[in-house]
Amino acid sequence: LATGLSSLFTAITVNAALAVGAVLGTFLATWMPYGQGRRERAAKRAETEAKEAEAKEAEAEAGTATCTSGAVDSEGAQETGRGAD
Repeated sequence: LATGLSSLFTAITVNAALAVGAVLGTFLATWMPYGQGRRERAAKRAETEAKEAEAKEAEAEAGTATCTSGAVDSEGAQETGRGAD
């Protein structure tokens, strides 16, 4: 009899603990804004870094475009957009 009551009490305690943990976990996941602020900051940071990378790339392209007036072939002669003369 003592073994049966002990097993019953253990099962009830475990089920109650699981139920309390599930309710508490749902509450923390949905009502408490712990993770949401970090996600928003990470998204903003990624967007800012992408814009900075695009700006640096545009500056680099502008810098290389002003340094050269045309492409140079493998023999060193400058190519033009016209056909052969």
